[in-house]
Amino acid sequence: MRVVELECRAPRWSPDARWIAFSGRSEGPCGVWIVGVDGSGLQRVTEEGFEARDPAWSPDGKRLACAAKSDDGWGVATLKVAGGGVARVTEGSNDRSPAWTPDGKRIAFCRATGANQDIWVVSAGGGEAVPLMVGACADASPAWSPDGKTLAFATDREGTWRVYLANADGSEPRRAADVVAEAPAWSPDGRRLAYAGTTDPRHARGPLPVSICVLDLGTGEARRLAAGARGHSPDWSPDGKRIVFTRDYRLYVMDADGATVTSIE
Repeated sequence: MRVVELECRAPRWSPDARWIAFSGRSEGPCGVWIVGVDGSGLQRVTEEGFEARDPAWSPDGKRLACAAKSDDGWGVATLKVAGGGVARVTEGSNDRSPAWTPDGKRIAFCRATGANQDIWVVSAGGGEAVPLMVGACADASPAWSPDGKTLAFATDREGTWRVYLANADGSEPRRAADVVAEAPAWSPDGRRLAYAGTTDPRHARGPLPVSICVLDLGTGEARRLAAGARGHSPDWSPDGKRIVFTRDYRLYVMDADGATVTSIE
């Protein structure tokens, strides 16, 4: 099988820059896969029939956190990349989008309860999860800054999707920039955020005409890098020179300045 035969979502670059982890599906349930940046070495990390999505590499590259389905619903789990093995981290009914802290000790994730979606945090080894961002809105896609001091996340608290920043304890949430955006990803130097959205603050609530954009946190300037419908889920290479993303359920890699875009096949 080749990666182009799968429906691909949520790609994440490995810490050693060799692999892309992603949610993939052909005919059966969605699972977690990895593939080389050149398209070689495609392998499924989860067992056949084990439904999982939203992979996130641990800082040491040995494990992947993911949202895994059980009889009780979706909870956060961790997978050993080499040798298999699944460890349940949360027992929620609708937990997803895990994100490791840079020290690998904790995992932030989204928990949906009723009409709301909040951000919680739990020890990477499991235990009691505690709320980090809770409110009458949808908060999604948590992403820790490289120094672990700031959390970026997408929120609809203004009536349309924006990227916000908050302190690591969830305090002082504030808008990162006046753009319509979701799925933020930090550059390795912590100075920029890649996101899926627009550079226009006026877009109303509803489906986004998304492109992959980069926000300079120092200047507040947002720049579109790759045009095209359904570009989503950007993630930076460890050296900050490239960005992986999905479009039409395919994996693509582009230069960080948007000059060259290639598909992973």
